[in-house]
Amino acid sequence: MRLWPLFLAPAVVSACSDFRLNAAQIVSARTMDFNIDLQSTLEIVPRFTLIQEPLAKNCPACPDYGWRSTHGFVALNMLGINVATDGLNEAGLSAAWLYLPGTRYAAPNLTDPRPIVTSAISYILGHYATAAEVRTGLTSVQIAEVNTGLSKLIGAEAAELDTLPLHISVHDAHGESLVIEFLNGEMLIHDNPAGVMTNEPRFENHLAQVAAHGLNGSLPGGYDSNARFLRLSLLNHFATLPYIANTSYNQSTPEQASISAALHLIDTVTIPEAAQHRGGSTQFSVVRDHGERKLYVKSTQNQLLRMVDLAAIDFESPRNRKSIPVTFGNWFLNVTADVLASTGHSRDMPPRSIVQAALRSPTHTALHQLDATSTEASHGVTFALGTIVGMAMMAIANVAIANYRRYNEFLLHGPTADVVSGRTMDFQIDLDSTIEIVPRATLVQEPIVKNCPDCPDYAWSTTYGFVGFNMFGINVATDGLNEAGLSAAWLYLYATEYPIVDANDPRPVVASLVTYILGNFATTDDVRAGLAEVQIAEFDPVLGNLFSHGARESRYPLHVAVHDAAGKSLVIEFLNGTMVISDNPGGIMTNDPPLREQLAAVAAHTDGSLPGGYASQARYLRLAELNRLAKETYAPTTSYAAATPEQASISLALHFLDAVTIPEPAQAGGDATQFSVVRDHKRRKLFLQSTQNQLLRTVDFAQIDFNDPRQRRSLPVTFGAWFVDVTQDVLASSARSMDMPPRSLVEAKLRGLTQQTTALHASLDALPYARPDRSVTSFLMGAVVGLACAVVGVVCYMAYRHRLETRGKEYVRLA
Repeated sequence: MRLWPLFLAPAVVSACSDFRLNAAQIVSARTMDFNIDLQSTLEIVPRFTLIQEPLAKNCPACPDYGWRSTHGFVALNMLGINVATDGLNEAGLSAAWLYLPGTRYAAPNLTDPRPIVTSAISYILGHYATAAEVRTGLTSVQIAEVNTGLSKLIGAEAAELDTLPLHISVHDAHGESLVIEFLNGEMLIHDNPAGVMTNEPRFENHLAQVAAHGLNGSLPGGYDSNARFLRLSLLNHFATLPYIANTSYNQSTPEQASISAALHLIDTVTIPEAAQHRGGSTQFSVVRDHGERKLYVKSTQNQLLRMVDLAAIDFESPRNRKSIPVTFGNWFLNVTADVLASTGHSRDMPPRSIVQAALRSPTHTALHQLDATSTEASHGVTFALGTIVGMAMMAIANVAIANYRRYNEFLLHGPTADVVSGRTMDFQIDLDSTIEIVPRATLVQEPIVKNCPDCPDYAWSTTYGFVGFNMFGINVATDGLNEAGLSAAWLYLYATEYPIVDANDPRPVVASLVTYILGNFATTDDVRAGLAEVQIAEFDPVLGNLFSHGARESRYPLHVAVHDAAGKSLVIEFLNGTMVISDNPGGIMTNDPPLREQLAAVAAHTDGSLPGGYASQARYLRLAELNRLAKETYAPTTSYAAATPEQASISLALHFLDAVTIPEPAQAGGDATQFSVVRDHKRRKLFLQSTQNQLLRTVDFAQIDFNDPRQRRSLPVTFGAWFVDVTQDVLASSARSMDMPPRSLVEAKLRGLTQQTTALHASLDALPYARPDRSVTSFLMGAVVGLACAVVGVVCYMAYRHRLETRGKEYVRLA
């Protein structure tokens, strides 16, 4: 199975995806996937901007044609020239071209009075407000294929383009969508009620495939065009189905929720750059809010979600024609100081004996004394909101644990020496997760243990400071990275069977395993040796029964993934009542079955295909295959090569997580990803994205004093702004794209270059018409102005002479 088919010659591959979100808010999105560097820029194009149409293929005699934009728009250009590949205009209309092998445009007809248009996206964005206008308006022009010989004047990579077989996706602010194809020399305009488009085959064949598959069928794997079309169609279908929106979702605005949903769906078809040697990879993603007139963009190496607000742009001013590269600016937001400035931290657990006493009380009146008693018994540990609240939150935790189904964890096997790992946290109900700084010497009370009401209290203090992710505001970590570069994360494993606690064993009993690992160990070797010194047990879900909330769970079946700064990995499982610690050279972990069976499945999977769906084994195999590709050498394009090793590694890890992230519209059938974490083990940094806040945020350990107990602080994973408004950054730019010269001048230039056999790098600026209103036009305008001035001068002179003669006659009469 070919994952990325070669759509062109081996040198050029494109595999893009586009869709309109199936929701009340009119939002659409696309990926731009190519295997050469498009050098894309984000550009503001004001009204009345003059655009010269590029050369038409096989039509050296095609006449010049220039036009001025009626609507202002924000576009994504390529190769620094004013030819849009995607964009949104001020009327809320978007247009995007995608690759379609098999395209055959109509040959330009020089006897047809209609003008010949080759920059169809720019033309649509500059002229039309609705899909209906597009359908009608395009009949008044001839759409022709652009002559890619123009690329010889731009750069070596672009010179590899010898054809551009394209089709067009259009969405408007009313939720209407079109697909425009050019087949057998004819332009076909289709209504697109589902709003999805990828690449080949032709559109009607895609629709037939969806109808044959059914919208309740399995999700396909891979990145070929059919798989991406079907995957987006199925996931988008569920975007309008009701599901139990958790607190985090309910707190987001409709705008934020719809943009986040669109990002999650488009991420499912994002192609990681490590796969570039097998085809095109995603260079940037765009989300368009047609109602609010906002364009969001993130690039392969800069996944900070940036927004341009069209309402904040004066499209009347020609001075606002500005552009910036899609890669510009910081690629993360450092929130370390924000966490340190927080005023709170997680609630501490009371000692086991106090909780057990409360459980044994028939009327539970002992719960009312928990706060004061636990303060003394835990040597001054503060219960911020009281143990009753803490116990209630634990009850909710029982419900949550019962609904855990899917997680993903991996250690990146990239081409650099960086040690980077990542995970998704997938749940059906809101975990209310916080990110917390835990200093050294923090006292941790172990929670009560299942089937062990007489398990003694056990408290310990952290040796290593760490940054952890807690749930429900209590100090039980589900994931984290410590100052030694060691990470630990728990994931669900139905096959788990914990050891029975031995009351005669003098070793202490530990139930908060991730917290214990992060607070005590520096390497995987330390973990392997240190865990032999304690008994690991399951914490008791009876708390949920005590406080009801519908929780009647009987077990917490978990396993743990561990990675250290040397790149070593462990998996800790509890099988048949025994703790099993296994080396994990592949660095990957999901859910069931146990690790040994997962590794056997990988060994048997030899065809290189990517399985579909979100089942545990499918996600494991998908991560394994992508991680294998990351080891293989590939030629990074200019944008990729310009990224620092840190930026490249973190970005690649994020793309891998995209491949297993579960979009929240799919929650109707299970759980959804609530947050994703990427850990830089050598640089001691945590990177975070949440479901509703996909702004890439980082916590830098170098800014934390882990010796200071006052730095125990936490913030929700959802905190802060969810995008960066870069409208003013674009307006402040001093750059803009190069204007196309008239066709006649380009043809003359190309004819002069036909004898050259080496790569041609001449700049468009070298052409005599590299900017509008110059050269011949400037001369003609000057001539007209000069002639007008001459006429005015002659008239004025004649009037002056006439007045002198009149006055002379009057003087004679007076005499």
